[in-house]
Formats: sequence, C-alpha cells, structure tokens
Amino acid sequence: MSVPPDQPPVYTDPATGRRYSLDPATGQSRWLDTPGPQPGPFPTQQQAPWQQPAPRKSHTGRNIVLALLGVFVLLIIIGAVGSALSGNKGTTSSGSSSSPAAPATTAAAAPSKPAASTPAKAPAQGAMTDQGWTLVDVGTIADDGVGQFGANHVRIRNDNTDAKTATFTITLTKSGQVVGTLSGAANQVAPGKTVTVMMVSTDKFAKGPYQVEFQVNASF
Repeated sequence: MSVPPDQPPVYTDPATGRRYSLDPATGQSRWLDTPGPQPGPFPTQQQAPWQQPAPRKSHTGRNIVLALLGVFVLLIIIGAVGSALSGNKGTTSSGSSSSPAAPATTAAAAPSKPAASTPAKAPAQGAMTDQGWTLVDVGTIADDGVGQFGANHVRIRNDNTDAKTATFTITLTKSGQVVGTLSGAANQVAPGKTVTVMMVSTDKFAKGPYQVEFQVNASF
C-alpha cells in the first residue's frame, strides 16, 4: 500500500495485529486503530447446590469409638479371668485353712509268710537220664511267690560228647496224680558240665512230697 509523502509510514504489530505509524523525523509511533475488547478472566462456574458433591464424611470418630469399645471388652474379659482365678485360689485356701488332717498312720505290715516249699524226692542214681542229659539234683520245689510251682536250683549234667542246648520238663506227681509240670532250658553246655537251671510253671502250687519225672524235650 502506497503512503502519501506527507504521511508517516504504517506498520503492523506482529504480536497484536494492530496497525501503527512511525514518524521518522521524531521517532514517535501511534496506533492507527482502536483496540478491540480484551479477553477478561473467565467467569467462575458455580454449581447448583444439588449438583455439588456431598462432603466426605470422616471416619475418625467412628474408629475412635470402635477402638474404645474393643478396649472395654478386653478389660471385661481380663477381669472375668482374674475373678475366676481368684475364686479358685480362694477355694483352695479355704480348704487348706480347715482343721488340719490327722497324720496318716501306717499300720505295721504283717510279716510275710515264707513261701511254702517241699523237698522233692531225690532221683535214684542213674534213673533220671534222657537223651544224654542227667538230672543230678532237683533241689527244692516251692511257691514262686505268685502261687505257682517254681524251682531255682535244678542241677542237670550234659553227658553227651559235644556241647548241647536243650529244653527240659520236670513232672511232679502226688499219690499217682500229676499236680504240676516245670520247664527250663540250658544253652550250649559243654560235655560233662553240670549247670543250674531255673524251672518255672503255670500250675497252682500244692504241697508235696512229690514223685519226680525228668524229660528232655529237645537237644541239639
């Protein structure tokens, strides 16, 4: 656009787009157009009361109430347990404070009767031999303490030519009737050696005198 020679040149402000003139003689500038309405601050949008979010409720008060309630219940439980324990102690103390019990008296034990024993008839010389074993001495037949036959000192000799292990039975008769049997064993008895065998029985003890029979059940 041409500018009259008596008019100063016109320019456009790149920032605002407004036109202004600049007098080269004086160096002064002036706006050629009036400024439009400047954008003001945006109005604050207010929400209607029914559109505003309800304030969030704080749970602090409820939490405090629950905590106090829990502590109260715990104290009640502790008090109940303490009362129960105190009651038990009181009962025990009450029982203890009663008249002292008379000292226990222990009756003197009656002297136990010695176990009945009956000597058995000694075996005849050479008569009590079986499978290379000889009944040397039957000892004493007695009550074993539980009402049954017992013999702890039966002497038996191994007449075999080598070491043997054997099981034995002694049968007791009285007036022709068998009144009891006793059993025992000997382990690896050297040839010619006499051992002491303990004989036991499950038959009820009966006093003698007895007739004795000797038997070897097994010898190996």
